[in-house]
Amino acid sequence: MAARDLLARHAGLIAFLAVQVIAVVLWLMAFLPALAPGQPPLFESAQQIWSGGGHSNVETNFRTGQGIVGVERFHPIGDIGALAPAPLLIGTLLMLLAGALAAGSIYLFKSRLLAASVAAICALLAGLAGCAFIAMQWQGDTAFPPDFLNTYLLNGLTRAFLMQVGLGFILLAIPSVLAIAGIVTRERPLGFRFAALNWIVVAVVWIVFYVACHVLPFPLGDEAWKPI
Repeated sequence: MAARDLLARHAGLIAFLAVQVIAVVLWLMAFLPALAPGQPPLFESAQQIWSGGGHSNVETNFRTGQGIVGVERFHPIGDIGALAPAPLLIGTLLMLLAGALAAGSIYLFKSRLLAASVAAICALLAGLAGCAFIAMQWQGDTAFPPDFLNTYLLNGLTRAFLMQVGLGFILLAIPSVLAIAGIVTRERPLGFRFAALNWIVVAVVWIVFYVACHVLPFPLGDEAWKPI
């Protein structure tokens, strides 16, 4: 009986830790195969073209009748001066907002439960919107510069992140809805704060991943394209 009560009191922490373990496994499953013998190098010395398949931008020459696939050059930030931010940058800003809203929900949980649940739901929506922009990067055809991370590995790691988002979404959505229904209370939190903390972890993971694997491998921005 005591063990059951202890488990019930720490169910949120246990779920939080379990999700972190699963997330680490997902990332390792995406990364470790790239280290196997015979696999392409982690960083490609030549330009890479990623094809979005059915989402390719095809322009037809009416004179010849031939279709030409338009390939955009990758840039993790976009043309800020022209007010044309890259989808990845927009997604990153939305993930940053999602993390901030999740942190706000933890703070509000102490005094205003309804406001905390609304903040958590807004955090979930911001995170989903961020993921939509992140996935947008892979829907078209993109030319990646020389010395950039192998695009298949980058895509696999992005998929691992999106699966981590799915786990975090379920973990936070349930107590958020239950809080609105009055089932989750300050006396019976049912892991609300740990679920919100996990959503913050999700946001931080993306921001680190974006900077480390998208921005830093693109040396000096557009300078990487000059040899081409």
